Amino acid sequence: MQYSWGMAGPKKQPDYAALGRKGGKARLRTLSPEQRREIASKAGRARLRKISAERRREIARKAIRIRWAHARAKKGTQGS
Repeated sequence: MQYSWGMAGPKKQPDYAALGRKGGKARLRTLSPEQRREIASKAGRARLRKISAERRREIARKAIRIRWAHARAKKGTQGS
């Protein structure tokens, strides 16, 4: 894969990125739902290994706030 180096680090070339997405979509059609879940689970674990504990806490807190907001909206109650 070719990269274009800038001040913020490597940037992917748009035409190569588009080809990668196209290949990924074609592969997606050949996988069963169980295979897709397994791949997504591996990707999630890899992502969590790469980020700091502080960032994981931020992500978890945001998810909890969203979950509670949806629950409150469903009940029809207002609160903070």
